[in-house]
Amino acid sequence: MARAAARARATTAATSSRTVLSACSLRALMHISVTGPVIDSIGLAGRASPGSSSRQDLTTAEVLPACSLMTGVDGLAGYPAAGNRRRGQQVARLVVIGGGAAGMSAASAARRVAPDLDVVVYEVGSFAAYGMCGIPYFLGGTVPRAESLLAYPPSEFRVKRGIDLRLHTRVDAIDAARHQVYSSGEGGTASLGYDTLVVATGAEPVRPPIPGLDQPGIFTIRSLDEAIELRRLLVTGTVRRAIVVGAGYIGLETAEALVCAGIEVEVVEALPRVLGTVDEPIAELVREELERHTRLRLGATPSGRV
Repeated sequence: MARAAARARATTAATSSRTVLSACSLRALMHISVTGPVIDSIGLAGRASPGSSSRQDLTTAEVLPACSLMTGVDGLAGYPAAGNRRRGQQVARLVVIGGGAAGMSAASAARRVAPDLDVVVYEVGSFAAYGMCGIPYFLGGTVPRAESLLAYPPSEFRVKRGIDLRLHTRVDAIDAARHQVYSSGEGGTASLGYDTLVVATGAEPVRPPIPGLDQPGIFTIRSLDEAIELRRLLVTGTVRRAIVVGAGYIGLETAEALVCAGIEVEVVEALPRVLGTVDEPIAELVREELERHTRLRLGATPSGRV
């Protein structure tokens, strides 16, 4: 989705709030790492985030790493040592980083073809395998409950499919040479060995280079956890104005949901048109309809401070 920015100022008061919504890029990643030693270290920065937007397997659009990948080290300080087997048995283990549609599809497919495989999935958020495309409709109240966006509840994977799904758990580092992942979560730090590793951490929102985007009241339409936080704010009735940054699919769906909630909406887009992935005649029809309900600024460039 196109990056967009303008002089967006967010103010929050007891009776009035302006919320900047950064419509995200929907690029998805499913990167499978080989289990052999790696010659060069690859720097990975970030976190294991939800991986995709539907039940379908997703193809690689961009390698978006999630943690640090190391070789030739004797473990990490502060992380317990872990072997590559459990309970003394010779059981092969698949580790998946990212519990979105791509990650859970990989884990489920592995379980089908290898019933005895030990399958572990790490997910930093509170949910796995949910429909990210439904988030705008959750914000607008069309989807009443966040759980309604789940393709399957966690029990489907843990109980019925025998997948060790670990929510609220971040993968901090990977030692490819030793086949180890290092994680942290509610239970503290841990390390785990693997035979095969799948990194399916998904994409990150494209944030305009504007100072102040880390302030309260600014959200990205990317994860269900953040959408729940925004929904809580919207239902208070204190939000009167909102700026949606990005006029792609998710941005326009979010703008529609906010307008239906009675909020004054401004849509800001860096490109000279909306929906840059469709033919121009169709985009023009969308622009005309959008301007009937919102204020639209096209060709905006980053400037000022939020």
